[in-house]
Amino acid sequence: MLAGATIMSTRGAVVEATPSDINDTFLTTDELAAMLRTDTQTLANLRARGDGIPWCKPTGKVLYKVSDVLDVVNGSARGFTRERLKSAISTFRGITPEQKRDLFEHITEALRG
Repeated sequence: MLAGATIMSTRGAVVEATPSDINDTFLTTDELAAMLRTDTQTLANLRARGDGIPWCKPTGKVLYKVSDVLDVVNGSARGFTRERLKSAISTFRGITPEQKRDLFEHITEALRG
């Protein structure tokens, strides 16, 4: 699938990454903002809304997995999770649980392609 990628850090260093490296590599908010040519506040706003690129905070610092970043940038990810979609649909009023389930299945099938 992905043969490799070139990643530029905020310090201007270019790193060639193989798929196995990408699975174990993380970017800081500053590095990702520089890579996407945006500011860190935009990334913070996306995180607060539950949108954007998946992130984690294992050591108290927000980190983005390079493979997730590449998935979103390349369009193979949509910036949301199935759990968040289910949660959003559960708030819809005026439709039955069966209709909510059907809607969820319809949307996830449409996103698959």
